[in-house]
Amino acid sequence: MSAAAPVAAPPTGSHRAAGQAADPRHVAPVQGTRRAWPMLDVVLVAAIAALPATGAAVWGVAVAAAGVIGVGTTLLRAGSSPAHRLLGLRTVDPATGVPPTLGRLLTGRALTADLRAGRDPLAIVAGPHVAPVPFDPGSAWAPGGSRARTTLLVTDDGQRIDVSAPVVLGRRPADPSGAWTPVALTDLSRTLSRNHVAVAPHPDGLEVTDLGSANGTAVALPGTGQQVLTPRVAVVVPVGSRLAVGDRVLVVTDAAGAP
Repeated sequence: MSAAAPVAAPPTGSHRAAGQAADPRHVAPVQGTRRAWPMLDVVLVAAIAALPATGAAVWGVAVAAAGVIGVGTTLLRAGSSPAHRLLGLRTVDPATGVPPTLGRLLTGRALTADLRAGRDPLAIVAGPHVAPVPFDPGSAWAPGGSRARTTLLVTDDGQRIDVSAPVVLGRRPADPSGAWTPVALTDLSRTLSRNHVAVAPHPDGLEVTDLGSANGTAVALPGTGQQVLTPRVAVVVPVGSRLAVGDRVLVVTDAAGAP
C-alpha cells in the first residue's frame, strides 16, 4: 500500500538513547544541511524552467509556475517533493502524522523526517485491535431499521460524507445494483481504485470493506497503529477511527460532534 497515514509522529526530541534497541515506530527528524531541502526544490524547478531555448522566457515562466504548483501539491497531498525523494525525507504534521496543511508548512510547524535514520511516518504500523468480522451487508442496515443518521466520514480536505446508508468510495465509483451510493474522492496522487472501499452504517460505528483495491485500505482505531484490511473482509470501526484509503485519510465521526 502506498503512503498510508495517519500514525502520529513523535516530538522532535524523541531520539532514542545510545545503545537502546531500535524502535520500529521511531521517526527521526532531519538534521544538518538536509534541512535546507526547500532550496533544493527551488534549484530543481529553476533548472527545469531554464531548459527551453534562449529567448523562450514565456515558456520558462510557465514551466516554473507549473513546477511550483506540482511541488506544492505533492507536499500537501503526500508530504513529499522532488527534494524529498532525492534526500530520503517525508514532511508531516507532527500532531497527526499526516501530510501538513499549507499553514503549518509555511510557518515551519511541520516535521520533516529522515527516512534513512528512522521509519516513514506515513508507513503502516500494524495494530492488533482491529478484528475482522464476517461481511454480511444486510446485518448493518436491515430494511426498516431505525438507526439514527449520525455517522460521517470527514476527508483530509474537509469533505463531509454522510454514511447513513451504504456508500462506495473511489476514483470513479459505480454500482449498477443501486444498493450503494457512489461518492468520488479527489485522486491527485493516483492511488485510488475506481471502486476502492465500501463503508456502511453499523450500531458500533461503521463497517468498512476494501473492495480489492490496488493500493489497499488500512484502519487505525483511536490510540492504536494501523492494520491493512484483507480485501472483501469487513471490519467494524468506532467513531474516532481513521481510514487510510490510498493516499487519502478519512476520519469516522459523529454528526453531533463533527467540526
